[in-house]
Amino acid sequence: MTFSDEITKAMERLRIQERKTESLSFGTFEECRNMIMEIFCRVDQSITMSNLVWLKQYDEVANWMSDTQGKGLVLTGRCGTGKSLILRNVLPICFLTRKRTVVPTYHAKDCMSIEKMKDVLNRRIIAIDDVGTETPINN
Repeated sequence: MTFSDEITKAMERLRIQERKTESLSFGTFEECRNMIMEIFCRVDQSITMSNLVWLKQYDEVANWMSDTQGKGLVLTGRCGTGKSLILRNVLPICFLTRKRTVVPTYHAKDCMSIEKMKDVLNRRIIAIDDVGTETPINN
């Protein structure tokens, strides 16, 4: 066996397996919209169907939920717009009830250690809150 063959074999052993993406759907856009609204009201007792303010960003979430196209979801925006509520409650409840999948939720500052990152990267579906709000990450 030549050195070139040895390198090729070593690289094959080290190659990270590509993860296959799968498109998921939690229902039609309207069904997803209704799920989001209902979970908002159940999780935050100050929100009712009559006083819930539906923001344009929520359309993007409902649209993603109706067909993920094998892609992840990134929520951005000002404080107080419901990003954490969606991340910590809406999506995990939808995954649990519709896909029978538990979605672990992490806070970005808790993912700073190598050990925690290994745990996070070994999971298929994850939710990470407040990415980019930590000084070490911004620096």
